[in-house]
Amino acid sequence: EHQTFQVTLNDVKSKAEQSLRLAVDKATESQNFASERVNAMEGTWADFATRHDRNVSELLTFQSFATSRIDGLEWALSEAVDKSLKQQVSGLALAQERTQRDAEMVKASVDELMALPGRLETLEADRRMLADLRDQQGKLHGTLNDLKMKNEQSLRTA
Repeated sequence: EHQTFQVTLNDVKSKAEQSLRLAVDKATESQNFASERVNAMEGTWADFATRHDRNVSELLTFQSFATSRIDGLEWALSEAVDKSLKQQVSGLALAQERTQRDAEMVKASVDELMALPGRLETLEADRRMLADLRDQQGKLHGTLNDLKMKNEQSLRTA
């Protein structure tokens, strides 16, 4: 029984040593894996920090560029608005002058239209007088012809 117990004890001891070695190997392997992961993470964090710093620098550069572009566009817009307003004011002044001239022309046309009845009366009176003058001219022409004939007769008889 002592031998059996000794063999069983040696087996248990051997199995315990084997299990302990296996546990140590697994622990070493886990520690190595954890070390690799920590190193990889440290590298990843260092890369991330470098990229972050570079991105922040690029963003600050872009922000500066964008700010200067915005300032330039604001200035250009201000100039364009000023120019446009000046052109509009000039256009409005020209339109006002044209409107004033048109109003004066319309007033002159209205004045002419208002004077038409008087002018028509004058023209009608002139037409009547011309008709009278034509009648008188016809009578005078007839009288002149009569006088010519009488003069010719007088010259023949004399």
